[in-house]
Amino acid sequence: MRARLLPRRCPRDVEIALRGVSPILRAWVAADAAAGHDASYEVRLRGQGTHRWRFDVGALTVEPAGPWRPDVVISAAPSPLILVFYGRVGQWGRILRGEMLAWGRKPWLAFGLPSLFLPA
Repeated sequence: MRARLLPRRCPRDVEIALRGVSPILRAWVAADAAAGHDASYEVRLRGQGTHRWRFDVGALTVEPAGPWRPDVVISAAPSPLILVFYGRVGQWGRILRGEMLAWGRKPWLAFGLPSLFLPA
């Protein structure tokens, strides 16, 4: 029997975790991977909150002020999103199951977002 990767009440915990790391998220940026990267991301946790991140020449700004027009919007179920970000599961299976979806002017940027951060 396969053990569950996360408890059932995890969606609430994922939102709490993302809000908690937001002030220090810049410290987790992989400088080499993000060097020169310019893009804005809106991550929507289904049934939870929305998180906005802007990379400007590799420097991350969390919840940037001013007008907002993201390059890519990522809508994801909380548990699969955190597992993909932590590198515990591959993103393709989650995408095929409809647990993660991206759209916007540059939806392909969603595929590389986890690689812009240091491994957990």
